[in-house]
Amino acid sequence: MSQYIFNRATPRVAKARLARRLGSWAVPLVIGGATLLLVAGLALVLIRIQFGYSLAGLSLLLWSIVLWLRRDVLELPAQPATSKSLDQILPSSVVAGFHESITPQQLWPLLLRDWRAGFLLSRYSIPTTIIESLLGSDPIPDTFWDEAVKASQAAKQDRLSAATLVVTLFATTPALASVLTKLTLDQAELTESLRWIGRVEAYQMAEKPVYGGLARDWAAGFTPLLQQFGQNLSQQIEQAGPRYGVQERTNQLDALITGLSSGTGSVILVGEAGIGKSALLSGLADRLLRGDDGGALAHHQVVALHASILLSTVQQPGDLERVVLQLFSEASRAGNIVLALDEAQLFFG
Repeated sequence: MSQYIFNRATPRVAKARLARRLGSWAVPLVIGGATLLLVAGLALVLIRIQFGYSLAGLSLLLWSIVLWLRRDVLELPAQPATSKSLDQILPSSVVAGFHESITPQQLWPLLLRDWRAGFLLSRYSIPTTIIESLLGSDPIPDTFWDEAVKASQAAKQDRLSAATLVVTLFATTPALASVLTKLTLDQAELTESLRWIGRVEAYQMAEKPVYGGLARDWAAGFTPLLQQFGQNLSQQIEQAGPRYGVQERTNQLDALITGLSSGTGSVILVGEAGIGKSALLSGLADRLLRGDDGGALAHHQVVALHASILLSTVQQPGDLERVVLQLFSEASRAGNIVLALDEAQLFFG
């Protein structure tokens, strides 16, 4: 008797099959209908026709259906692969067309519905049409799912994805070994792609950092020169969000904030190239943007000035001193700028 079971009577299976029947057009279509009803209802209300309220109410009903479809039908996260219930651990795109005696040939088109499988195959230029003809027509055994769980663990993922199942098909189907050989690929490279896909998904699901409200920058002054000559590290981090890797909370970062908050308001970072001075500035910009422990410097922006950029603007004697003084004055008037002078000795040498 099989250790892995598939219960087609579960709500997840029913929702997955409903999502497949609806297709990708259902939500946009309902949104369009709801919008038209809302506009028509408001127009009728404005000309004092009571039927407009009914149309507006129907529009709200359609919007409720949209929310239900998006949150409870189209998004069906799988459970960790520690379970033996295939209806719970498989991706929803696979569950929608799955049955107890499914074969590798029948599983293959279900996998191609998922972007993860498509990315992996496109990444290595693996021909999809040839693969299907090389897959077996016997029901998938329990050993396949055991190998899929091992592949997921090797990629440091706790859930089975369509890409994981593709990699498992290559690992358990001898006829596909020749395809990898012709493409000069091996299982290790396919596993590494699973890790890459996992990192992409982790970024997509990561909580986006909040760097203050709309009024955060309204109190700052106008800084055209700093925008022209400076590199705003804070804006770079804010635009990149979780993709921007900054160092974790460190004693050096705490000391840097303490020094900037002191009476002098200035700190000198000394060290050889490559020891992490720029990384420390990125950590400072991230910490101040978050505003959680920056003290009086909360939500200040870190702007780096590079001597090479400023020196390239010098045309006559005294131009460099004039521009530097204007930049300092602009930062001081803005009230929320922390200036970082890269290669500071060139400014004062």
